[in-house]
Amino acid sequence: MQDFIKNLARQVLDGVLETLGADLCWLGAYGLKFAMLVWMLWNNRNNFAWNQSKETGQQLGVKAQWLWNEWNTVQEMWDFIKNLARQVLDGVLETLGADLCWLGA
Repeated sequence: MQDFIKNLARQVLDGVLETLGADLCWLGAYGLKFAMLVWMLWNNRNNFAWNQSKETGQQLGVKAQWLWNEWNTVQEMWDFIKNLARQVLDGVLETLGADLCWLGA
């Protein structure tokens, strides 16, 4: 259920940004790292409020950097997979060529 909510939120955000003609690229790497750090601070504050447990600033910085690196790696892999799938599909469509005419396209 949590993944469903995250995916739905991401789709809504993507739709809003597309409507506005914006992209997260304007944030750049530093902006995204800053956003990750702010999220870590907020999470730490909530953890202290609800569980009376908190991490040091250094721990949060290291954790935020690690999470950023992991997120960035996943994004790069996902971009690679999407590009590979696009190349394969383009190759298949090119190979089929005129055979797709029967579809009425």
